[in-house]
This record gives sequence, structure tokens and C-alpha cells, in this order.
Amino acid sequence: MDSAPVDLDLELVPMSLDVSASLALCRDAIVAAYSRSGPAADAEPRIASVSERIRMGELTEGRMCRRAGRPIGAVLWEHGHPAGITVQILYLVPGEDRPATYDAFLRKITEEVGPAVFAPGGLVGLTLGEEEQLMRARGFAQFSRSEMRWPPAREPPSAHTIEGVEVRSVRSDDEATIARLHQAAFGGTFDQYMYLSDPDPAADSARQVGDMMAGRFGEFLG
Repeated sequence: MDSAPVDLDLELVPMSLDVSASLALCRDAIVAAYSRSGPAADAEPRIASVSERIRMGELTEGRMCRRAGRPIGAVLWEHGHPAGITVQILYLVPGEDRPATYDAFLRKITEEVGPAVFAPGGLVGLTLGEEEQLMRARGFAQFSRSEMRWPPAREPPSAHTIEGVEVRSVRSDDEATIARLHQAAFGGTFDQYMYLSDPDPAADSARQVGDMMAGRFGEFLG
């Protein structure tokens, strides 16, 4: 990729400006994103949700990208991180999916929406080398996560108690204590940065734990 940015005269417009083109672009974009880690059928609930919001004119965290009036891409993001937006979907149609166009697309997003804290990997049309060169030039680095789960065929280990230590369920009046433990466990780690909602670590932990215990993410099981 050339070091100097290329001006491709892209424009970002609301999805509601061309509903049919937006629906088609978002379907292709979401299928491409979900196909990187699983079957394309897994994308259908997300497609249905995004499509309904486009039809209702309620998709504010998304834009269609046009070049010379022709739809060539779509971007979906979410607010919430104090340092910028989290880009969830970034997609260019075949023929436009080149490093220079992705670079211009990302610069246009930054100009109009603000800096991106996270951006999706596996940009359609780019090799891993092209993607790495493009994103590293913008200050991004690739990361991955792993999950560890107890084998379902095995019995869980027996409960172990330590003398002098009380084990009980979490109560509503434990919220402040849980927030302090949350800060101690995740402070300074990548997980804290990923889910940061307030630049003050103590306030961020209090907000995160408050949301969790209030049932924002589902029933809280103490």
C-alpha cells in the first residue's frame, strides 16, 4: 500500500437514503463477517434486526458508502467507548475491496463519526498481509481471544472450602464491593480497555457492575 493516502471522493450517507441498496449491502456485509467464524446461517438474526431498523429509519449507527453516486460499501458501528466508536462491520463490494479504498473509507468514517477504537478483522477482499499493513499504518494491532470451558462430559470438581472463609450468594448491597473487586481483577488489562465506558477506572467498574446487577445483560444470578 502506498504511504500517502489516496483521495477517492467517497461519501457516507444514511441507510434510509436508499433502502433497497442498503438492505442488500448490509446482508452481504453481515454474511461475510459471520462466515469468517461460522456458518452463514448464523447471520440471519443479525440481518433481520439490521434490516428492520433500516426500513424503520432507525439505524443511526451505520452508513452506506458511495463513490460517484454508486453504492460500494457499508459500515455499522456502536458508541459507548469513551475513546471512540467500535466498528462492527466494514465492507466493500467486490471490485472496490482494495487497500486504498478501505483506507479512504476508514478515513472518511473518522472525519464524519470520530476515531475508531476497534475495527473488525478479515476485511473482505484483502489478504492477511494487506490487512495488516493497512491497519498497522492506522495504529491498529491484531488481537485474539480464547475461551476455556469445563468438559461437559466430566463431573464438576467437588466444592472446596477454606477455613475462615465464608462463601455465600451475592446480595444487592454487595454492589460497591463487587465493583472494587471488578476493578482489581480487570484494571490495566485488555479486557478493561475493550469494555471501557468511563475514563475513570473506579467509575467504569461501578457502572459495569451496576448494569450487570440491574439485569442489563439478562437476569443476574447472584
